Amino acid sequence: MFSTLPPGEWPGGEGDAFSRPDAEATPVLCHKSEAWVHVRYSSLTPALSRRERQEYASRISCELAARPSFCVAARKFGRKGRAIRAHPGCPSPHITMSHLAGARMEWHFSRRLAWAATENALARAEAAARASGRPLLDLTVSNPTQVGLPYPDDDIGRAFANATTSPYQPTPFGLPGARAAVVGDYARCGVDVDVSQVVLTASSSESYALLFKLLGDPGQSVLCPEPSYPLFEYLARLENLTPRPYRLRFDGGWHIDFPSLDLADAAAIILVSPNNPTCSFVSSDDFDRLAGLAAEHGRALIVDEVFADFPISPAAGAVTAVAGRTSPALVFSLGGLSKSCGLPHLKLGWLAATGPTALVNDALARLELIADTYLSVGTPVQLALPGLLQAGAAIRRQIIERVQHNRRALAQALGTHSPCSLLPAEAGWCAILRVPEIMSDEAWASALLEQDSVLVQPGYFFDLAMGATLVLSLIVQEHVFAEGVARLLARVAAM
Repeated sequence: MFSTLPPGEWPGGEGDAFSRPDAEATPVLCHKSEAWVHVRYSSLTPALSRRERQEYASRISCELAARPSFCVAARKFGRKGRAIRAHPGCPSPHITMSHLAGARMEWHFSRRLAWAATENALARAEAAARASGRPLLDLTVSNPTQVGLPYPDDDIGRAFANATTSPYQPTPFGLPGARAAVVGDYARCGVDVDVSQVVLTASSSESYALLFKLLGDPGQSVLCPEPSYPLFEYLARLENLTPRPYRLRFDGGWHIDFPSLDLADAAAIILVSPNNPTCSFVSSDDFDRLAGLAAEHGRALIVDEVFADFPISPAAGAVTAVAGRTSPALVFSLGGLSKSCGLPHLKLGWLAATGPTALVNDALARLELIADTYLSVGTPVQLALPGLLQAGAAIRRQIIERVQHNRRALAQALGTHSPCSLLPAEAGWCAILRVPEIMSDEAWASALLEQDSVLVQPGYFFDLAMGATLVLSLIVQEHVFAEGVARLLARVAAM
């Protein structure tokens, strides 16, 4: 669609070639629902150089981009002008620049995501508070590099000492030495994995992306646990898959709600163990039943185990390492430096493929082609990986101590008569706090931010459907956590 500005409102000064009325845009090709509009600029003056003509066309595009109604899907450069493919609705076969003056190009973008999504009210309130300079007690921080932990910088530096000058050896699944280091890390946890089953990636998010490419066709669904971390919505849709939830139910512990599993047209099933934010391991009974269903329907399991190194109080029968468990289904277990070693900025993850041997080999052969297409893992971090895993042990111990300290402090602050209650946890970095249902969890989070300068996450962010809940990070610095909890409980008492 085109809209028209009154004469004389075309930008550019008097006599500027950009404002010349003899510049034209003429439809030169129509094919089904598409129309190509050819913007002619070479006729303005023979004295214009090729560079000047291109600059002129670019200025046309800039102006179009500033107007509200011209919708364009693509454009092409040509020696005599620029062709613009527009949606149907060109008002006439001959369009002067005065018509185009009121037009705007709106580029065609993918509809994989709701790109125009606006911030929620809590995010806007947080941004306003930070912009005002008001100090906040942030109980949502989950980045271990931002919570005052001393890092073994010398050990990390030594790990990289000889990594940056090594020649580049592209290998789809990662360098053999780095994959062997991952095998050694699995052995630390009592899990026996062969190096041929290990694939290195740039992150857990990339592990998901590669596996979605391997397992799913556009339009299929991927089953995601609910409650869980909201990232799956984006990861699935970016691969043209539809996220479809299945529920976890709470009866004092967390279990898979199997009636909510709809395997029709599902490409894969995601399992997060330990789950974020429920901090629950999958039980052996639930895992065996889920793996049986997956095998029966020919579906793979993608098991996110990034928090497995941070046990709190595993329940009897908890599966603390899916990668080491026999399964009739194809299983991909995910790990990485980000959580297990507290090194999210070094960007290295991995996955281990387990299950029936023939099926694993077939999957890995296909996955190799996908990984070879991207080769996204940097050589330096791969060469440094053995040393980074050793250095990460010290970071991991500090995180475990921080989590245990803050959880004990929270339980003590609650006491035995608080109207709030702390849900049990088996492993992970966070705590779920039930608060009185006198208002929604979002209203609680907003009140704490606006009145007490305490930032928490409402449970609905994670699709927690169990009344009013707040999610707190347990890796926050101890004094910040203690003061934030004190203000939170004071706010509850005052309501």
